[in-house]
Amino acid sequence: MAKLQKGYPFFFEYIDFINYCFGMNGTTHAFDKLLPKLYANNKSSGNDTYFALENDKIIGTVLAYPLTFSVAGKTLTARGIGSVATHPRYRGEGFMKKLMKKALDDMVKDRIAFAVLGGRRGRYRHFGFEKCDAMTYYALTPKTVSYLQPNTEGYSIREIKRDDTKLLNLLHIHMHKRPYYTVRPRKELFDILVSWQSIPYAYFKGDTLVGWAIHYRSKRQLSEFEYLNTSDVPAMLALSTARFGDISVAVPVYEKEKAALIDPYAENVTSVSNECFLVLDWLTTLDALFSLQKESRPLCDGKMTVEIEGYQRTVTLTVTVKNGIPAVYEGGTPELTLTLPEAELFFFRNIAPKRAAVSPEAASWLPLPLFIHECDNV
Repeated sequence: MAKLQKGYPFFFEYIDFINYCFGMNGTTHAFDKLLPKLYANNKSSGNDTYFALENDKIIGTVLAYPLTFSVAGKTLTARGIGSVATHPRYRGEGFMKKLMKKALDDMVKDRIAFAVLGGRRGRYRHFGFEKCDAMTYYALTPKTVSYLQPNTEGYSIREIKRDDTKLLNLLHIHMHKRPYYTVRPRKELFDILVSWQSIPYAYFKGDTLVGWAIHYRSKRQLSEFEYLNTSDVPAMLALSTARFGDISVAVPVYEKEKAALIDPYAENVTSVSNECFLVLDWLTTLDALFSLQKESRPLCDGKMTVEIEGYQRTVTLTVTVKNGIPAVYEGGTPELTLTLPEAELFFFRNIAPKRAAVSPEAASWLPLPLFIHECDNV
């Protein structure tokens, strides 16, 4: 009989197993190259993975990797789900469901705010995950950018290398000044930035750093685009299209200033679901996201109370805004009851029909910006 456990002492057998399982569709996988932050140089991700074993051989895995988010100065703990794999001879026997349940139950016990994964919506909705809209993509071409004739004199762009110690130190500081970010340990920073075969770039004016971007090559995206001064954005966009050709720039929905700066240069604009999220601690998560929301745009006064059928318990939450200041607390008489996926759509999706059940004032507060940058995901 198979047994379930967290952690496994033979790391390279683990890597061989997930490479084999994910390569069954004919695609070559080398997870130590694809995700060096997790799997290169005997990293500790095996300790954060749940295993199904039969006769001490791996037959199933689910990674639940610790992540920490800073949102408006408030800390949210999370876990990234990855390496969900079952040996083909054991598929259909329920090992993935058992491993996922064990991982999620541990998250509740550890008071984790939410889980996040990149995967098929239908496959993971069973557990309560739902895709959230939190990114707008601005499609740029060299031609559309050139129409506005941005001045690039004195500016340059170059790829960031592992041995760019001083530059990486500086980037690490700036990355952790943003109002919403995933904590990136300095010693892991380069491996994080090159996750999913991405390439990080830095922009300069003369010898001075003015911004950075992460080129997600397989999607032809700048999955992260950051500037230090608004005046440098036109030159940065021109350098980007000169370097990469047609490219889309991902902008989190709360970043109104960035959206306004990039929009004039875009040929098309689309809003696309980011990743699948499962909120476990609704009070903590909403409190942080409403704090961020009030910094990005004015909130009109109002009140709403919603009952959420959560992962392990039902919770009733009241949200109030008074003089533009939001507050979230448990209790109250609910105006509507939502399943877990419905609640995630209600709070985090651009289009959410259920919001018609609350007051126009309350509906105007939403959606909240729950998202993760590509390179931070597992």
